[in-house]
Amino acid sequence: MWNFFTGSKIIAKGKNVNIRTVNIFDYKFFAKWFNNIEIMGNAFGIIADDKYVLKVSKEYLKEITDTPSNTFTIVSKTNRQLGVIRFSIKGTNTLYATLGILFGENRFLGKGYGTEAMFLVLEYFFSKRQLSYIELDTAVFNERAQRTFKKCGFKDMGEFQEVDYRTGNILYKVLMRVEKDTFLNLLETYKSRYFED
Repeated sequence: MWNFFTGSKIIAKGKNVNIRTVNIFDYKFFAKWFNNIEIMGNAFGIIADDKYVLKVSKEYLKEITDTPSNTFTIVSKTNRQLGVIRFSIKGTNTLYATLGILFGENRFLGKGYGTEAMFLVLEYFFSKRQLSYIELDTAVFNERAQRTFKKCGFKDMGEFQEVDYRTGNILYKVLMRVEKDTFLNLLETYKSRYFED
C-alpha cells in the first residue's frame, strides 16, 4: 500500500523514465518548477507578469497537496524528479480522464522523455483503469507540447477560449483527445521503444 509520507508506488516503467505515485519528498521539486515563470507560463497558457504566474503556481501546488492521489511524478531511472502528471477520472457509464503534464527539468527536454512518460501513463489508464478516452488542453502557443501529444495519438479537437477567473483575461487553448482504441493500436508500434523489457 502506498504511503504519502514514506514512499511511492511505481505505476509504469519505461526505458528512460518511470511513473510513480507522489510522495512528500517531491514537493521541493514541484515548488522549484512552479516558481519558474517560463515553465508555468507554458503549462497554463499564461502570458502575464511574474507576480500573477507565481499566484497561479501556489494555487496549483495547494491542489496537489490537497489531492496527492490524483498526482503522479515522472522520474528518471535513478529516481530523479523530472515532472508531474495531474489527472481527474470522470464519468459513470463511460469513464474518461482529464490530464495535465508538466515537465519541470528543462535540461531533459528534447530527449523524448515527455513522449515516453505520456505513453506510459496512457497505457496505465487505458489498460489498468479501463478508461474510454483521455482529454487535455494546452496553450495555443505551446507547439512543442502539441507535437508530443500528437505522437501519442491525441487529436486536435479545436481551439477554445477560457476566461481566467483571477484576472478576467482570455486564455487561448487547444483541446486534444485520444481514444482508447487509437492509443492501443499505436502502442503496438511503439511499445518496444518506450517500455522497459
